[in-house]
Amino acid sequence: GHGHCFSCGHHTTSSTAAPAPVKKKRADKFLEVTPVDLPARRISESACRNNGYGTARSKGEVVQVADYCDDSGNLVAQKIRTAAKEFSIIGDAKAMKLWPQWRFKPGGKRLLICEGEIDLLCWQSLGEDRWPAVSVPNGAAGAKNAVAKSIDWVESFDEVVLCFDNDEAGKK
Repeated sequence: GHGHCFSCGHHTTSSTAAPAPVKKKRADKFLEVTPVDLPARRISESACRNNGYGTARSKGEVVQVADYCDDSGNLVAQKIRTAAKEFSIIGDAKAMKLWPQWRFKPGGKRLLICEGEIDLLCWQSLGEDRWPAVSVPNGAAGAKNAVAKSIDWVESFDEVVLCFDNDEAGKK
């Protein structure tokens, strides 16, 4: 009954459809993810494997999936990306922190925060893993809230570098 663009923040509602009841997804509903090379973006299978990213089948199509874990590495949510660049979340969206924050201990010289999972994987596939790198779960428009959820962890680094797209949401 509604739609939301995480890039520009536009929200639409449908007056003809009643909102669907919210159902909690159980852990056994998570997709089985297979890390793969993503040659169109020159992303290596090892970058996908190291971060919990890959492909799975959902509703009869192959989708890309980012696993989101808590600080202990337990899977709490999955972000699904279709070929049409439509996104959905399985699991507890409120428990999603910066992706993949759970891999890195707090503190250090520098932290890179990217706009999306693909941006982060591209960075790491270039061999640029000299410092921790994470991405926000809902694009630049949701960056403020995402960083706020992890502010103590983010502020434990000497320098934080934001690497967002050169569009209106990224600039803002």
